[in-house]
Amino acid sequence: QNEAEREAKKLVLLALFAAQRTSRMGRMLLLLLSLGCFAHVCSCLDQLAALLAMYDSAGGSMWNTKWDTNSTDYCSFYGVICDGTPTTNGTRNVVDLVLVGNGLTGVLDPSIGDLPALQYLVLSGNRLGGTLPTTIGRLSQLVELVMPGNRFSGVLPNVFHNLTNLVVFDARGNWLTGPFPPSSMANCVSLRFIVLQSCGFTSLTSALGALRSMLVLEMIGNGLSGTIPTELGLASSLAELILVNNRLSGPVPSTLGNLKSLRNLYLINNRLEGQ
Repeated sequence: QNEAEREAKKLVLLALFAAQRTSRMGRMLLLLLSLGCFAHVCSCLDQLAALLAMYDSAGGSMWNTKWDTNSTDYCSFYGVICDGTPTTNGTRNVVDLVLVGNGLTGVLDPSIGDLPALQYLVLSGNRLGGTLPTTIGRLSQLVELVMPGNRFSGVLPNVFHNLTNLVVFDARGNWLTGPFPPSSMANCVSLRFIVLQSCGFTSLTSALGALRSMLVLEMIGNGLSGTIPTELGLASSLAELILVNNRLSGPVPSTLGNLKSLRNLYLINNRLEGQ
């Protein structure tokens, strides 16, 4: 250890000793420091702190299967899967967080963005509400964002710029609104499946044309109005387009004829013109 690190360690230990009687995280920090984790204390604790913050904000004490919040072994928590190989500083990264039907309530804490290796976030069948935290945009390794049957509301945050690995976005049955997709989702070059049945989105945007890997776009019963953007004809991989039970109007864009992979097209119960 160099002199600066030794001095920093003294300050951290003093502060934590003062807080440890009442602070769960203080006790966790002291334990990890006592195990020699100081040199990498931030990386040791970021993911634990993120999970515990999420647990508290999502009503963890009422979950069907609870976590042992006195444990520092976050990889043993129910629904948490870590990668098999520790990093160079000994940290194991959370790669999957799967809490289907586990009685989550409240909101999704912004600390979710402090899980840098997260690939699968599956929160189906809970009662989480509020807006999606903007920190979702920090999850650059995310492959699946699956959260049907919750109560998320408001406009999707325009923070998808770095989610270039995202393949599945499923938010069926939430209370989301506003135009879809936000402009930043044009960067989601791997996105293949979009399932947004019975949300509350209001219109379709030209950013759909940038989703060249998209296979399925399902937005039944959203109350979509306005026109189908002509740019949708640029989504060259699209095989299934389902926009039933909305209020879309105007002509069906001729550019949809460019979609050579399109197999299923369902546009009934709208106000569209032409054939």
